Amino acid sequence: MIASATDPDWYLPFAGYVIVVQEPWEPVPHDRRYRGLYRTPEWTEQKDALGFTPDLMDFEDEAGMILSLDGVMRLLDRYARFEDPASLEVLYVTPATDAPHGASGSNRLEFLGIDVTTPRPFYSLLLTKYGGAWFEAYLPFLNENGLFDDIGRARGFLDAWFEAAGGSDPDFDRADIQLSNVYLSLDEQGIPLGRGSAR
Repeated sequence: MIASATDPDWYLPFAGYVIVVQEPWEPVPHDRRYRGLYRTPEWTEQKDALGFTPDLMDFEDEAGMILSLDGVMRLLDRYARFEDPASLEVLYVTPATDAPHGASGSNRLEFLGIDVTTPRPFYSLLLTKYGGAWFEAYLPFLNENGLFDDIGRARGFLDAWFEAAGGSDPDFDRADIQLSNVYLSLDEQGIPLGRGSAR
């Protein structure tokens, strides 16, 4: 029997801020714009030659999440040397069973939807390699950001993913997948953090 996505033994929570680029790493397999977690800035040899390092442990926890807005702003300054600031935005993430917490009172959050991802680099199962009728059945429930609005649909999608993979997936362990509330972090003027925020 396939374990349900609600079984407590698979759940590995991660929460905090993530700096992402506006475009996803991989083509979106549907007609909606994907605005989930799988958009962290990509390492390249050119960036490495300029001193870019994906090791940001001074600011992040062991799950790769930035824990404070101060850390976000300091990292945006660092990222601006390697990425166009206009291409960056900041997400705030919580497990989908949680309400938003930990954000500064001066910061605003815009709910984008629920993503289904691994921990960093946050590969999203919504950019699925398993197509077919089961996936097509979930497309009407994705919002304009290519994410779920309803946690029940997201849980059903996760169960359907593993059923399509024959009950297990050699690339993913169920314990490494989280249903995440994804929020766009806005400044006091309602402008997405990251877009010109770095100084």
